[in-house]
Amino acid sequence: MDPSYIERDKRVNLVSFAGASTFYEAKNWLKMTEKSFRVLGMTNEQKVILATFMLKGEAEYWWEVNQTTLPTPITWEHFLEVFNAKYFLDHIHHQKEVEFAQLTQESLSVTDYARRFTKLSCYSPEIIYNERKMAQRFQWGLHPKIRNPLVVLELRTYQ
Repeated sequence: MDPSYIERDKRVNLVSFAGASTFYEAKNWLKMTEKSFRVLGMTNEQKVILATFMLKGEAEYWWEVNQTTLPTPITWEHFLEVFNAKYFLDHIHHQKEVEFAQLTQESLSVTDYARRFTKLSCYSPEIIYNERKMAQRFQWGLHPKIRNPLVVLELRTYQ
């Protein structure tokens, strides 16, 4: 790997990962790491090298054991598959999908509802990659006093 990535790494502030006690810690680390990789313009091969370099402690030990079970060369997709299997248990993911599907504003402010909607939307990729569906889903969850006047607008984007 080009050593200049390590220097650029300092500018984008990549953070090491020593394991996670919660689902959100792992998800946030992965999200920030992928965001940094985009800024750095890294290839999938370079992503594996740098991501595994950032593993420390328990996570590093876990990787040392598990990497031997993967086909070589280890792709970014392989890394994500084993990382997700370790830190994002299927039942938790399913629980969050259901939570998103059932989310409504109820007594939340619109700002708090939007914040929660955005946070949970990552568990429903069929919606987040379609702006119109995302807007419709957000609108559907609003309190009827707010939603009903918006119906005529036919929102096309969530933004």
